Amino acid sequence: MFSLNFISSEEENTGESIIVLVSDNFADGAVSHCIADKIGATIMFTPWGEYEQEIADMILSANPDEIYIIGGYSAVPNEYDEAFTDLNLTRIGGGDRSQTSMMILQHFKNMFQQENVHVVNGQDDNAIGKALQNALEKGSVFVYTNRLGDDEDVVSELDAMGMYWGDSGIEKNNGQPSDEEMMASAEAAITDLNEKISQLLAIIPDYPSNAIIVLHSNAVEKFESATAAFDEGDYGKAYTYAKTGLIHANNALSMVDKGNFYKGNLSEKSGSHLEDLLEKRAQLEVYMALAEEVPEDLSSMITDLDALITEATECYEAGDYECTMNKVALANYELREISKQLESLLGLEIEVDCNIQENALDKLNELLVDRQELDELLSVLEEVPEDINISLAELDQLISDSQACYDAEDYVCTLETVQQARSLLNEIEHSVEGILGNQGNNGDSDNGNNGKGNEDKDNNGKGNEDKDNNGKGNDK
Repeated sequence: MFSLNFISSEEENTGESIIVLVSDNFADGAVSHCIADKIGATIMFTPWGEYEQEIADMILSANPDEIYIIGGYSAVPNEYDEAFTDLNLTRIGGGDRSQTSMMILQHFKNMFQQENVHVVNGQDDNAIGKALQNALEKGSVFVYTNRLGDDEDVVSELDAMGMYWGDSGIEKNNGQPSDEEMMASAEAAITDLNEKISQLLAIIPDYPSNAIIVLHSNAVEKFESATAAFDEGDYGKAYTYAKTGLIHANNALSMVDKGNFYKGNLSEKSGSHLEDLLEKRAQLEVYMALAEEVPEDLSSMITDLDALITEATECYEAGDYECTMNKVALANYELREISKQLESLLGLEIEVDCNIQENALDKLNELLVDRQELDELLSVLEEVPEDINISLAELDQLISDSQACYDAEDYVCTLETVQQARSLLNEIEHSVEGILGNQGNNGDSDNGNNGKGNEDKDNNGKGNEDKDNNGKGNDK
């Protein structure tokens, strides 16, 4: 297990831990970054339209006092809301990037009453980058118009909120950085990100961590995007990509105990990680052979994976070990996505970190433990219904069949049968929990209760029909 100590701004820190979760959509991410910096919150990015369990787990492990989700359900899926039901959660999202930015400003407007709000063309990534740089440097804020020169609705809303606002032309340089300043800021951010990625490579612990893999992969991707944008002269865009990558890298660096880092020879470490990747690729091939037909999109993902493995191998052979680690991290991320697709295609739980025999044994043992826990749950019932007894007999037969498959060294059969047994076990657990819930609700109609709908005398509830009640809706 690892703990996550997020890195946050101190400028407006209230002592509470706040996390802002937003998709990696360029516009939403930039304005969220601005707000998070102002309120002293940690910002976390999730791929647009995708739910990543690792991201949810990182946030849950931090146990923040407050979470803000920025964007609609298309951008940040509802699964995140479900994951954070026990936390103080607020979602802010409009129909488009302009509405979303205005809703964010409305929510936090007290923090920006004395600031000049810049109105930015939300379709211009370079202009967005300039606005973000200005906001982080000067503590200002910005909102989007959907089209440059067509900002009447946005300006009217700002006037209604009593906000100061600037002309909607980042190009007019109203307090915004010049192209030369923007180039310097972008270059500095890219350099900083490159250093953080190198630092991360040198101190990533040897134990496997999907969360670190995800964050490191995202940081590398943003570094590559920032470098490409910089080379094309899109300095505002390059700056935003680099700042986003720095968030990923800093969060990854904060996840591990720096006293327990492995700081061995990078050559040995990159070689070891490359070897592990090749072993995972071999295990993936075992599962791929089980598919009658490989969908085109999955086939394309495998091609991309093999290309990354080839690049990682070439980097290692050339003695570029940081390049090796970067490519291995990207390949591991791609491998995870392929495994998810395969799980859906085959109906099996895919584990490429071990061979199929170890996977089958692990899943079988987990099932046996869960079966024992089910017996403990059943012991609470006053009486086990006949339909549940029938299901239990079916479950135990499936468990016996899965053990027989394993003994026969048919590990695919083991995984398939375990999967069937687990589905049935989950159904039984759900039924038992429903019965226990009903048992807990019995006995509420006794005399002297203060509840609703009781028919006895001397109650203080509502809707009673007898004399001498103090509630509402009595007939006498």
